[in-house]
Amino acid sequence: MGNQTSSTCCDPVEGGDVLSDGEKALTPEEEIGFMNCMVNGCDTHIVFADGTSMPCSVLYDLAEDCLHLVVEEKKRVVPLSDVEQVLGADSVAGLSSVDKSLITDPHIVAFRLMSTKKAILLRFVELKDSQAFHHFLKEVIQENKDKASQPVPSTPPVEEEIPSQTLIF
Repeated sequence: MGNQTSSTCCDPVEGGDVLSDGEKALTPEEEIGFMNCMVNGCDTHIVFADGTSMPCSVLYDLAEDCLHLVVEEKKRVVPLSDVEQVLGADSVAGLSSVDKSLITDPHIVAFRLMSTKKAILLRFVELKDSQAFHHFLKEVIQENKDKASQPVPSTPPVEEEIPSQTLIF
């Protein structure tokens, strides 16, 4: 997806541990590289309940705060506000035995949607990308919880408009 080929999302890596909440933090360079990959379209595989998979491009739409999952020219938009939980080896309650076994693969990141209670599983070729995506989703969930717990002011405060420093290509 996009005009550039993603180099950080496609290099093979072997080995690694199962993802959990205790993963080490990403370096700033790794985080920036991964977010660039996500904005330009990151090549992954979507994994189905029977264990089969298909190539999938994942694109993060910053303006709409959503993910675009593209499989064979079909696009599914997943609002990040709908991501309820990131599933890992330490959080497989309520999943089928097939899903549980797939989640123990450290290259797979699974997340459950609030609207459907169904899980979406994505397999990344490179372990650091699966860790970065896991971390990204955890941050999104926490931000959404923080927003939900804040009281809504009766009158929105007037904010000074600051020119955007984000470059969009």
